[in-house]
Amino acid sequence: MRPRVQLTSPRLWPALLAVVVLLPAALAVQVTFPIEPYWRTYLLQEADTIMTIGEQIDNFQARRRFACPLGGPEDIHMPPDAYPRSLTFLLRVLVNVWQNFGAAIDRMSSPPATPTVARAELRRFGFASVEQAEGVRRTLADYLKDFVDLRNQITMFAWSIDRVPGHTFPVGIPPFANIQALALMIEDASVVNGNVTLDTDGRRAFINMFKRAYDTVGEIADEAADAANDMRTLMLSDAFDALVTDRDPFAERPGNPQQPAPESQIIEEEQLVPYEDEQNVQLGDQIQLEEQVQFEPEDQPIGPWQADDEEIVLETSEIESFELDEAEADGQRLEWTVPGIFDRIETIADCWEQPLWDIYDLVLNMLGPIPDLSPPTWTERVVDIL
Repeated sequence: MRPRVQLTSPRLWPALLAVVVLLPAALAVQVTFPIEPYWRTYLLQEADTIMTIGEQIDNFQARRRFACPLGGPEDIHMPPDAYPRSLTFLLRVLVNVWQNFGAAIDRMSSPPATPTVARAELRRFGFASVEQAEGVRRTLADYLKDFVDLRNQITMFAWSIDRVPGHTFPVGIPPFANIQALALMIEDASVVNGNVTLDTDGRRAFINMFKRAYDTVGEIADEAADAANDMRTLMLSDAFDALVTDRDPFAERPGNPQQPAPESQIIEEEQLVPYEDEQNVQLGDQIQLEEQVQFEPEDQPIGPWQADDEEIVLETSEIESFELDEAEADGQRLEWTVPGIFDRIETIADCWEQPLWDIYDLVLNMLGPIPDLSPPTWTERVVDIL
């Protein structure tokens, strides 16, 4: 299995990585200072780093919109032809597998099936008893519940990150304006009457948002790898492959030819996964985060970027090929099998990981401190001229 970004960005967050020392939350205060010279000097000194952060935000947005989208009605930026690559579509396919497997288990049971039909169905799937089949189905349901929870968590992070400007995102706003807005947002700062006001804990909140998003994506990747390995043992046969239906969301459907299934149906309709312990999980449920970072810069200061900056055009062809390239590196990824679908989910997580890590690392370790408002310090030195 291809190693992810662990060589350059381990999922553990050791203190040794923290080159920039952040103030403890208890010591956070609001400070106000004039744009000239403090904020302008800061922007001039940190321009390269802030623009690099913006480019990585562009990279993340392009990947999550085109190459590896979340999918679903809340993913308003996803183009329709990207839906088959989305996490929501893959989860929908797995829910259909779970439901189809339930129908197969009914055929293994006598009654309602005849003993001959029941024995034939058990042999077809390679089970010695109905209890074994039900245990495998329960394992699949457990994984589905985990992925639904993780999907809801990363959706909440995606909504927050969508508010963060990059270099060319939002499209239509000059890059220099986006970068200035990004510099303010990193510090949770605002500009009023020529002064910048910021919270000294604002950068910590920005960093933590990307750290939590990265951690969640890492959970998705690890869980998908574990699920794929388990399913290669439990659900890899021609009988299970036949349960993977509805692979093409754009296939013709009665009364609605060549149209994808409504996304509201993908999320809500018949998506309950009942457990033996009578728990339920629904793809439409939303998990509310205890801490959501809200950034609303009121204005944009004058900065070192000029209005005639050349507009950067996103080259999405390389990004759009990410999923295919990664799939070709592992033959299982292109197979429409149960473990192969989990491999595809891992690929989506891989697609998100690197830009999230880069943003976190750049803000934490490369971006310089906020302007120092302390007065100059004078020292005396006695020089012997003899």
